[in-house]
Amino acid sequence: MLKEGQIVAAEGEEVEELDSTAAGEGEGETTVGEIGSSIIQQTEPPSIPVSKFFPDSKYPEGEICEYKNEMRYDDYNDLRRAAEVRKYAQKAIKPGMTMIEICEMIENGTRTLVEENGLEAGIGFPTGCSLNNCAAHYTPNAGDPTVLQYDDVCKIDFGTHVNGNVYSRIVDCAFTLTFNPVYDPLKEAVKDATNTGVRGYVREDGECSHYAKRHDVDQSTFRIKKAKALLNSISKHFGTLPFCRRYLDRVGETKYALALKHLVDSGVVESYPPLVDIKGSYTAQFEHTIILRPTCKEVVSSGDDY
Repeated sequence: MLKEGQIVAAEGEEVEELDSTAAGEGEGETTVGEIGSSIIQQTEPPSIPVSKFFPDSKYPEGEICEYKNEMRYDDYNDLRRAAEVRKYAQKAIKPGMTMIEICEMIENGTRTLVEENGLEAGIGFPTGCSLNNCAAHYTPNAGDPTVLQYDDVCKIDFGTHVNGNVYSRIVDCAFTLTFNPVYDPLKEAVKDATNTGVRGYVREDGECSHYAKRHDVDQSTFRIKKAKALLNSISKHFGTLPFCRRYLDRVGETKYALALKHLVDSGVVESYPPLVDIKGSYTAQFEHTIILRPTCKEVVSSGDDY
C-alpha cells in the first residue's frame, strides 16, 4: 500500500532518483522503490515539481462552496417552461383582427400553457402590440377599436413567468409581424441589431396602458379613499408584476381611473406610456431572454423562427 504523498509513476516515464545525502537525518529523504512500478515521494523541503505527482495533469479539487443564491435546476426549468409559450404566439395573428383580440388570444394561451396560478405562474406583463411608429408599451385599453391592417408593422412583446413575482424572473421576448414583404429589410436590420445590442431613441407619447406597483415607497396614506382599495387589489392580483387597465377590468375593478392616477402621482405605481418614433415612420422590435449560466449563456426564448 502506498503511503500518503506517494504516487505511481506513469508507465514508461523515467523517475529521477534524488540525492538525499545533503539533507539532515530524517529530512529531505526520498523513497524510491518498486511496487508494480516506480514510485516517488515528495522531499522536505520540496524539491519535486507538483506536475510529477499528477502525470495526467488532473489536480484534486478544493472545497466546493456553492453560491448562496445560485440558480439551481428548478430555477432554470421554470424559465424554460415559461419560454415555451413563445412558440405558439405568432401562428394565428392575421390582418383584420382587433388589437384586443390579438392580445387576449396571446394572454389566454399563456394562462393555459403555463397553468396560471395566481402569483406563482402566469403572464409576466401586459402583451404589447405596438403598431408602425409606436415602438413599445402599447396595449389596447377597453373599447380600443384598432384593427391590424395588411400594411401595418406590429411588434408583439409579451412576458411569461413561473415564480416571477417572488424571484423577479420573467421571460420576455418580442418579435415583429408584417404581411407586406416590403418591410422585410426593416425586420432583418432590427433582428441583426438585437444580436449586437444596438439601441435607438424613442420618446413617450399616447394614452398610458402599462403600470407596475413599486416596492420601495411608502404606501400608507392617500387623499382618495378608493386609492387604498385599488392598491390592495393590485397587490393581491399582480404583486409587483406589470399590469394594464384590461387586467383591472378582468379582476372586477370599475371606475378606477381617478384612483389609479392618484397612485401614479403618489409614486406608488409606476406608469409606462407608449414609446414612439416620429409620425409616419416604421419601427420593428426583437427581444430575447438570456440566462447567464456559470460556463455559458442560454438564450432561453430562442426558437427556430428567431
